[in-house]
Amino acid sequence: YMYNSWYPALLVEDLEKTQPYGIQILGYPLCFWRHKQGEVQCVLDICPHRSAPLSVGRVMNGTLECKYHGWQFGPKGNCQHIPSAPEQKLSAIYDAKHLPVKEMYKAVWVWIGDEVSEEVLEKKFPYKLFAFDPKNWAYNFGQRDLLIDHGLMVENLLDPAHLPFTHENTLAKRSDAQKMTMKTVWNTLSANIPPKEGEDELYNILQEMEMPGFKVQAFRPNSKKKPNVGSFTFVAPCLTILTIDLNPAKKTQIIQVNWSVPVTPTKMRFIYWFFRNTATFANALPGFNHAFRWQSEKIIDQDVELLGGQQIRLDQKAKPWNSAVSADTGGVIYRKWRQQEEKKKPWFKSFDKSESLGDIEDLQMGCTARFSEVPSGQFQVRPRMALFSTKAYVYLLLV
Repeated sequence: YMYNSWYPALLVEDLEKTQPYGIQILGYPLCFWRHKQGEVQCVLDICPHRSAPLSVGRVMNGTLECKYHGWQFGPKGNCQHIPSAPEQKLSAIYDAKHLPVKEMYKAVWVWIGDEVSEEVLEKKFPYKLFAFDPKNWAYNFGQRDLLIDHGLMVENLLDPAHLPFTHENTLAKRSDAQKMTMKTVWNTLSANIPPKEGEDELYNILQEMEMPGFKVQAFRPNSKKKPNVGSFTFVAPCLTILTIDLNPAKKTQIIQVNWSVPVTPTKMRFIYWFFRNTATFANALPGFNHAFRWQSEKIIDQDVELLGGQQIRLDQKAKPWNSAVSADTGGVIYRKWRQQEEKKKPWFKSFDKSESLGDIEDLQMGCTARFSEVPSGQFQVRPRMALFSTKAYVYLLLV
């Protein structure tokens, strides 16, 4: 599941016209750029010549150029020019390894798994997870890079019991803390448990996509106003969907769609979408999405204070779980599944140091290098963004 899945790699707004974009997913170094015809391209971030990272090069008229020897690559990673051998007959051994890519929902997506048919790629793409009627729904989105194992964020998003404490004065209050229980609605990840109570639209969508996961429902049994906390869904390998009913009578909801993208074992990229069918007019207000991101990052900072501490403890060989209660059901299911999956196959890749390149005759037959832990050019851990830009501050002072 870790490989044969679509991953959002970056936001479209971050892809420049003249510079390639480098980021890793599961240790795969990837290089993105926009071709002159407008389509986004993705190749492994390793030159088929000398294994230099292509992401530190440049884009010339939509063509990717390696900074080491100037080799140039076009659509699908095809080598188009070798300056030191302009008359060289160009064959597949000089091409960069191309990966399927899509530009959808304000993000650039990549498939890093097996070579499959276009039909399978279309079937696996999460179109239906974004199928909200724009007449009734609006959404905002954002991205944040964090120095933690992605699984810590997954478990955090499946854990509503932490809200009154970690997110005091942003998402909740300490006075909101009370008894909480959690039940499994369905589970195709580590069991064969279909929904019991009628149809479940999300379950049906994931069955069509052949994507395993589970859904849990959280309750406050002692609450008379809001006994139903919401539903929390995990979809392998790293997607969480949170559904919160704001007003059941009016059927107003907030639905969070979050990808905790694994970059390396201790780095992750958090890309999130926030859908709502109330106050949809707000998106037309100038600067609203920026203000939304500012507030979102304030909330993420509250999480990171704890998750960063957890990461330090894990680095010191502590266990991710020492005990659990009913409200931990979602996180426990995820962790047990992950431990079983990691036993089957390593999740993160790098060069196999036991393999050598051989002699120059072997190189003439094509470079067999795979991928490596090269620096991620655009992975950036940064402070929370400012609510107002410098220009905005000046404007406010003048008026």
